[in-house]
Amino acid sequence: MRIAVVFYSETGHTLSVAELIQAALKAGGHEAVLHRLVAVGTAHPGAKDVKFESLPDLTGYDRIIFGAPVQAFSLCPAMDAYLVSAPSMVGKRAVLFMTEGFPYPWMGGNRAIAKMEGLLRSKGAQTKKAGVVNWMRTDRPRLIEKVVASVAEAAVS
Repeated sequence: MRIAVVFYSETGHTLSVAELIQAALKAGGHEAVLHRLVAVGTAHPGAKDVKFESLPDLTGYDRIIFGAPVQAFSLCPAMDAYLVSAPSMVGKRAVLFMTEGFPYPWMGGNRAIAKMEGLLRSKGAQTKKAGVVNWMRTDRPRLIEKVVASVAEAAVS
């Protein structure tokens, strides 16, 4: 199966989880390609008109995984802007994950992943929420393993 992992990362946390997802998929015999969204200028909370260095071509992928950080208790402006401007995703299956600094998903992660899901569904994608990695948790390594496994399983099922 050919799988795209589209993500935005400022601190490297979302990048590290995306790389683990890619490794898990490759270990399962799948082709997994990382597509990092890189904003031009600022993409901090409150940013308007976020622009990107380049946009990934997602044609030819069987599944698409989307990952992003929580910023200001919601979906980061960069991923929001990308999904708002993305082309139709009718017939595409998408798997979603979030990273956030706070220790509990109700502190922004749930809201952010719901926003991402709504934007993707408005583009016609079928979605599956796989989890939120909370960076301040003492059990973060176990949580990362759980989310990575959940994303990989959802992507190939």
